[in-house]
Amino acid sequence: MLAVIIAISAYGVDVNLRPENNLMLLDPGIGSPFPAAADYNMGGMGAMCVSSPTARAYDPNEGIDHAPKGEFVALLRFDFNKLRGFAINDIALKLAITCGNQSAFSVYNFRGAAGDFDLSFVTSDWKAGWRTAHGTHSTDPIEEGTSFNSFADILAAYPAEKLETLHYDARYPYSAGENWFTFELDPQLESYTNILNTASGGQMVTFMLSPSENSGVCFNVRPYKQNTSDTAYTIRSTGPVLSVDVEYRAAVVDFSADDHIGYDDLLMLAGQWLESGSCDIYPPMGDGIVDMADLAVLSGYWYEIVE
Repeated sequence: MLAVIIAISAYGVDVNLRPENNLMLLDPGIGSPFPAAADYNMGGMGAMCVSSPTARAYDPNEGIDHAPKGEFVALLRFDFNKLRGFAINDIALKLAITCGNQSAFSVYNFRGAAGDFDLSFVTSDWKAGWRTAHGTHSTDPIEEGTSFNSFADILAAYPAEKLETLHYDARYPYSAGENWFTFELDPQLESYTNILNTASGGQMVTFMLSPSENSGVCFNVRPYKQNTSDTAYTIRSTGPVLSVDVEYRAAVVDFSADDHIGYDDLLMLAGQWLESGSCDIYPPMGDGIVDMADLAVLSGYWYEIVE
């Protein structure tokens, strides 16, 4: 059994990450009922939109004819702390995209329009807050979180790094409701170098989804974490998923951080035996207990030097 676990540890293992936080940013257009929305934090919205500033809602059969309501951008922040030291092979971004008429909720564009959108690596120095565009929150100050305008100021100091351009094909009809879309990313591209280093270092990673230049793209995405106050939030199971194929490296079992796998690491693991702790590394996100599976991974890198 021990040998089997060691063999498994040498190959890629899929890990699903949910956003530590997510946020929609809005730069309002001519059809927006909230002309000051670029200064509002949208952390309490029940959906996020990615939309070109030229997208509009038009459907004569539904009696819909709305002028463009602005440019919408989504931020997805993932915590890679438990994957520190792992090598990342493949990444897929899975989004639950809604095809219904969210233009009826007047802040949003509608309605599912095919087009390109850019995936970028941006700073994680932002706060989601809990504001919405409607109700009593609509005129509250923005100190509680990041807005479109304040994030633009942040990007001036820490520019976005474009990773690649993806395509939303709007394949489902208006009546189809919510559907999952999987976007296979290409981490072999040189543009991913910095984000992979950040992720392997166990730090926060933020993806920005924004409309590409000259694209008419528009789609609505369910958030994972919807902030309802400064301390409360709702978790939605349909929120984004980052599926990461990872591979163990010696750095994962260097518990003593001395760049060498040996007795110091074994002693640390023994000290956490049958308990939870930092030595719980199998499966990659841990299972709540340090046991033979974790010892097996450690033994597979015995006496190796961490590069």
